[in-house]
Amino acid sequence: MALAGSWKILILIGILSAIIADGIPQLIFKSILPEATIKILLDLTLLESLPHSEIEILSSNIQKPMLLFFVLSFLLSPFNTSFTWITLDNVRKKPIEQKHLIQNIKPYFSKLVFYNILYVIYITLWSSLLVIPGIIKLHSYALAPFILRDNPQITANQAITESRRLMHGRKLKLFSLVISFIGWFILAQIILAMGGNIIKPLLLQNLNLYLFLSALWSIFAYIVFWVYFKSALAIFYQNVINEIKPTDGLEQVKDNDKQPTNIII
Repeated sequence: MALAGSWKILILIGILSAIIADGIPQLIFKSILPEATIKILLDLTLLESLPHSEIEILSSNIQKPMLLFFVLSFLLSPFNTSFTWITLDNVRKKPIEQKHLIQNIKPYFSKLVFYNILYVIYITLWSSLLVIPGIIKLHSYALAPFILRDNPQITANQAITESRRLMHGRKLKLFSLVISFIGWFILAQIILAMGGNIIKPLLLQNLNLYLFLSALWSIFAYIVFWVYFKSALAIFYQNVINEIKPTDGLEQVKDNDKQPTNIII
């Protein structure tokens, strides 16, 4: 198993990436909202009793913090991609350390930010049509971050396009892999719900402590699932690479990496 002997360091790096890429935007978003607004968002039953005029005020209070949340999420998203790269390095028996979380990002920060923006745009566009096309594209683009790891000279869009090519005829296999993690996901949800019930009284007593503990508990609930799932994707990618011929696919991408590339969803 890819995690044998390295699960502790992977979980530690996973926690760090989750705190930076997911925890910081959420905490900043919630910290700049009015306290009353936060309590309504955390307990939607309160929303039902609000008059229309107050709902409009609530909506206006959320707009700027939400914009800041998205900007921060995209700017910090390279840390999630870096963790994905670290799981691939682990699968390949390369040494992994906490410092790699930042070292991976430094040369490619702008490209990784653009990749994550492009990825979200594509998935959103496909999901706006119907749910199923969005799910299909999630599988089609799943290998893009790994491709960027192995081919840093190509563009973000070329990595997504190459992922589509590699996933042709393999999406059902990946879907089966994803389905196999449902048990882990349900367990994480149960742990999250249990923790939420324990700290819920703090919502009215100490809001800041509640927000901090809820963010911390969310990371704790999902981290093992997330590390195993990312490692499984890394193994899946490595198996795909082992299946194809050395001269297939990316040679053409490498040869054309200086040529302008049309955005293909």
